[in-house]
Amino acid sequence: MMSEIKSPWPGPKGLIPVTSGKADDANVYNRAYLDSIHVEMRVIDAVLPDLGCEIFGEKFSSPIMMPAFSHLNKVGKDGKKPMVQYAEAALEL
Repeated sequence: MMSEIKSPWPGPKGLIPVTSGKADDANVYNRAYLDSIHVEMRVIDAVLPDLGCEIFGEKFSSPIMMPAFSHLNKVGKDGKKPMVQYAEAALEL
């Protein structure tokens, strides 16, 4: 099957890190299979998406989300911790 696949994907050797000589074969086979599938999108009564939400009677145009703070627990050059600054900023929202 390898000789039948003419797709340039997954790209040049070394693009996908491999742990053994055959690890990249799965990517080639998966790409060949996905290329053989035709997906037709059918939409009935479509509406424009709306990410708005209402929390405690206040309307927001999109959900309020905060990023992960776990990687910010380092002390900066000025002695401040970014995690503390982000948490204080979130509290002010």
